[in-house]
Amino acid sequence: MKAVDNLSLKVFPGQILGFLGANGAGKTTTMEMIAGLLEPSEGRIFINEKPSDGPSGHLLGYMPEQPILYEQLTGIEFTRFIVALYTCTLSEENEERIQHYFEKFEMTPYANRQIRHYSQGMKRKISLIAVLSYDPPILMLDEPTNGLDPKGIRQINSLLRELADRSKTVFVSTHILPIAEKLCDRLAIIDKGQLIAEGSLAELRQKSQMTTDLEEIFLNLTNPENAETL
Repeated sequence: MKAVDNLSLKVFPGQILGFLGANGAGKTTTMEMIAGLLEPSEGRIFINEKPSDGPSGHLLGYMPEQPILYEQLTGIEFTRFIVALYTCTLSEENEERIQHYFEKFEMTPYANRQIRHYSQGMKRKISLIAVLSYDPPILMLDEPTNGLDPKGIRQINSLLRELADRSKTVFVSTHILPIAEKLCDRLAIIDKGQLIAEGSLAELRQKSQMTTDLEEIFLNLTNPENAETL
């Protein structure tokens, strides 16, 4: 059984694509291949209409579900390190952007604290701040709201909408379907490594022949008994 099987997706600037699936459906594997961390056995990945054969960090900002952090560094040290790594410089513009996101996520008081002393929610915030601070045109976020309180979730959702409105491409996986329903312009549902539905909420309602919320549509489309109708 392939982790991802004949999957074809397009993600457009100015839109938020919600990538949905049960645990083990292939979401993280797909995202790691797009990020260049895994090599697909078949097929090609294109970023900005050009083939991508490896990591494309300067174009694509990837935040994994489990943040990869250097916990002996302070939050500000780690963020500056990541920005310098992907931009080869720490310009005044980059520094202003770093300070902006620390303030936006209310992390300024903790900027000089070692990451090992952060809560899980703070670690997730610093991982996102680091990605946002080098300003990639494409953002790919794996379960970005995990471990956050309601205020933190609202902050991230509001920011993602703002970034999409500024023509960023936003690709986000989440298992919190009410968030996906409110936030995302388009939705892609993966099941057992295969894409089974893609489109706006209205288009998914039409496909599933249901007029209810996304949770019911998701459960209907991923129900094996309905496979022949998909």
